[in-house]
Amino acid sequence: VGSGGYYNPLIISSLPGIPAAARSISVRAVPANVNVLTNSINKHWDIIATNITTQPTTVLSFQYNSGEVVGESLLIQPYNNTSGVWALATGPSLPGSNPATSTGSTIITGLWTVGAPGTFYSYQSGFWDDPSTWTYDPGGSTGPGTTVPGPNDKVVILSGRTVSLQNDDFSQNLDITINNGGILDLTTWSFGSQLAALRGSGTLKLTSSNFPNAAVNTFVTTDGGTTEYNYNGPLSALQTTYYNLTIRTASGTSIQVNDLTINGNLNVKDGTFQT
Repeated sequence: VGSGGYYNPLIISSLPGIPAAARSISVRAVPANVNVLTNSINKHWDIIATNITTQPTTVLSFQYNSGEVVGESLLIQPYNNTSGVWALATGPSLPGSNPATSTGSTIITGLWTVGAPGTFYSYQSGFWDDPSTWTYDPGGSTGPGTTVPGPNDKVVILSGRTVSLQNDDFSQNLDITINNGGILDLTTWSFGSQLAALRGSGTLKLTSSNFPNAAVNTFVTTDGGTTEYNYNGPLSALQTTYYNLTIRTASGTSIQVNDLTINGNLNVKDGTFQT
């Protein structure tokens, strides 16, 4: 199969030897980027497999072309969406392999592509959805960038930079680290999807009760992060553990409605804190 002037064969090998039956598979090579990975290709495969059985040694092989790559080709691996969420495929080949392969997947039906998350570093203070805020340079000195963090990306807020939301962000599986001296200011906005991780010893500011939901959250336990609320009303009912908690509600009362665990310091800088 292929499209858009490129040949993109799908090869499936090492299927189990089982009795004959009515079985079918269809595949389209669609010349469109699924836009879920910073490093990606302008192609995805749409597969429908009926009554096809796999085994741990079954290999799905996806060939792509250099002219289809967006971003860094040396990082990309197979990704699939067989349940409504994009994820790294089972038994992925090494980064940069072409063809990219998946070994041992139990599900074939779904969308498949090749790509890899990116790592964004704060180049300067600014808004989250402004490309000039970001860089791919870990030192934060080369930039600005041309894109913003998206699904599955890693984000590092460097020391001395404040990155602020000015809209809700619904990117899935973001992995966010706030370095010591860095600030992520959500203001009144929030992350609409669960974060893959929230880490670091920097400061997270909120002017709402919308503390981010994260699958891994060492920001409030071992990393020593500081959560600062400037919110007149009940704080997050779901987040009851913090490392350092700062209240800076200039004209109002921040209310904690549940039992609270503080691993570091509680500081009431301004306003009233009520439990």
